[in-house]
Amino acid sequence: MTGAPKTNTRQKDAYRYVCATYIKSGHRDKHAGGCFYCHVDGEKLERSVLDRIQKTLLSEKNLQKVETALRKKLKARLQKQPDTKPLERKLARLNADIDKAADRLLRADDDLMDILSPRLREMRQDRDRVASELNSQKRQNNGADVDRIVSESLSWLNEVNDVIRQGTPQERRDVLLSLVDTITVEFEQEQRGSRTFSKITGAVIEYNKRIRDDKI
Repeated sequence: MTGAPKTNTRQKDAYRYVCATYIKSGHRDKHAGGCFYCHVDGEKLERSVLDRIQKTLLSEKNLQKVETALRKKLKARLQKQPDTKPLERKLARLNADIDKAADRLLRADDDLMDILSPRLREMRQDRDRVASELNSQKRQNNGADVDRIVSESLSWLNEVNDVIRQGTPQERRDVLLSLVDTITVEFEQEQRGSRTFSKITGAVIEYNKRIRDDKI
């Protein structure tokens, strides 16, 4: 389904979701591809989906599961981190070489200064790059990062919950877009005389990649 302005209403900001098949070819053939011009009120659909998200995804019970699963995943990732000892040895060698080069530079003749100085600068740049890489690996291996990442994730979900409860319609819509990729609404048709009516029988919510990857 796709968004479209809501007709036959006095509310200027009202809207609805209309069957994408109808949007594509319904103006030529009303029942194109089995389409019955199914549509739902946009605000009601979003409110229903957000209510469902609060009762499932953001429930206290599920948030506890999220914390447990996220900690388990992060700790497993830490166990697979590369060994930092090779970088530590490389950094020690570079520091020793720099110290030696600096001593030679101090004792060198003036005509050699222009040759040795750029080389010493390159060695220091290599040392800084290795040191930065080593620090990055140590941060990844730091178990304290698990607590920080879990705390940030749960804080984000709590903020989402607050917006759903107290946010403006646009803020709630933005939250919905940040959580959900698609909402597939299912209908069944009912014939009443010469008219066909569509009744919603259910919906399937597909969360986005961030939610799925974190097993939330």
